[in-house]
Amino acid sequence: RLVIGNPEGYKTTNAISVRAVGLSLKLGSVLSDKVVIKSIELKEAEINLEGTLRGDNNLSKILGNVEGTSNSTNEPASQTTPGKPAKKLEVDDFLITDAKVHVSITGVGGITLPIHEMHLTDLGKGPDGITAAELTKVVLRRIVSEVTQVVTDYLAKIGKDVIQKEAGKIVNDAAGKVGESIGNLLKKK
Repeated sequence: RLVIGNPEGYKTTNAISVRAVGLSLKLGSVLSDKVVIKSIELKEAEINLEGTLRGDNNLSKILGNVEGTSNSTNEPASQTTPGKPAKKLEVDDFLITDAKVHVSITGVGGITLPIHEMHLTDLGKGPDGITAAELTKVVLRRIVSEVTQVVTDYLAKIGKDVIQKEAGKIVNDAAGKVGESIGNLLKKK
């Protein structure tokens, strides 16, 4: 089980929790400068989105912390011992399946939405590879992007449904008034 806690000030304890993680790697690469991971699969991710969709939310704050753009005074977790370079990684296949987001954003009550499968490939291909911090950035960017898209699509759909419902009421009301007016005209003759 993998858990990423929420930054201070948010209601839920965790931003992301994953029930199962699968990992397959090229065993011989563990002793080399670049570890080759054939696949990583995160199953049944539970993602909590709190705040707003405009970037003032827990997921964006975590991404900002990872990218080093927040006002956090903590040192990046990717620092290594002086003189010893960080291990590089190659991740051939990164898959997140059966994920859902629990949404608690301004103007929308608590809802839970399914998230499309997220599939990343060929991360760190080539001789240089990527660091664990770079891999984390890529994955978090994708998660934030997917969550934002799913919630935006949902809000657009319910907005469209509300507009259609209201338009239907207006048309029905107008038709009723036209029918009433025609009835009144016929009564006068």
